Amino acid sequence: MKAHGIGPKSYHRNGDVSFKTIGEFHRKLESLDCDGEWCMKTLERLEDAAEWVPDSIPFYYRDSLQALRSIVSNPRVAEYCKWEPQKFFDAKENRVYTDVFSGNWLWDRQVASPVPKSNRTDQY
Repeated sequence: MKAHGIGPKSYHRNGDVSFKTIGEFHRKLESLDCDGEWCMKTLERLEDAAEWVPDSIPFYYRDSLQALRSIVSNPRVAEYCKWEPQKFFDAKENRVYTDVFSGNWLWDRQVASPVPKSNRTDQY
């Protein structure tokens, strides 16, 4: 697989990424524990595009639903997955908001079982 125009600093202005070369980036992509083959389509330059736009650009992708199924079924990531919103309280019974899963918006949109007091996270 060859990705054009992708390098360690193309995504982050500060260059703080987990790869140092394009080859290392490719190896990381290939090592992803994800079902599905890489597919490639070519994006063709439009007639009215600016002169600097390349004639064609290869675009690599995987079936996102197949990749999501693979990730969700992976036992190594199961402990990091959240499937329902949660409510956290501190020792003084004050509600603690940490992310979208502890906020009201997601709570209002999904049906969730109440968190028993014995399972609350009181260390905040």
